[in-house]
Amino acid sequence: MRKSLIVLLILMLGATALATSKVNWDSLVSQNRSPKNLEQRLLLGVAYANLGKIEESSAQFEILGKTNYDVFAREAIRTAEKRLAKDHDSLVDLNCLAFAYYARNNFKAARNIFQKLAYLDSRNIWSHNYLALVYSKLGQTDSGIEQLKKSLAIEPKNQYTNLLMALAYTEKGQYGTAAKYYIKAPRAMKTIIKLSR
Repeated sequence: MRKSLIVLLILMLGATALATSKVNWDSLVSQNRSPKNLEQRLLLGVAYANLGKIEESSAQFEILGKTNYDVFAREAIRTAEKRLAKDHDSLVDLNCLAFAYYARNNFKAARNIFQKLAYLDSRNIWSHNYLALVYSKLGQTDSGIEQLKKSLAIEPKNQYTNLLMALAYTEKGQYGTAAKYYIKAPRAMKTIIKLSR
């Protein structure tokens, strides 16, 4: 669980104004800044994740990780699925559902939800980045690289996306290509090393 959360937290580096989402994640952060329950804490962590605020999101997911998260994740999935039965395209509920599936290592279900998010919220690089990560977990590195290319077309200098691209090419054994992307992600690498300690 902790390793999955750390990998997920890696995704939250380097947001800038170029990455735009259809959701006002800043507003959701303001509304849930002092979460009163685990559902609000998940929402806050997801909002920070979609803003690329790694330290803030990390704090929320770390607290969730210390709870009986598996039980909570099952309930979060049920709740999100009920809401989505009424509004199939709710980006907030889709994000909560995808993160809950990911945390439970249900990568196929997470992939399906992140695919929908990448389609519905196509200018949000984080939807593409999370989908790329899930593809990697499923051994579909080439599909992940295609998603990362979409992210880089939106925001070419995003350090986290460049780091994910470097990791994907490293996984494929294409070290020269990977090095080109590692060079573009020094701050992202430093943050990840710090968080992994």
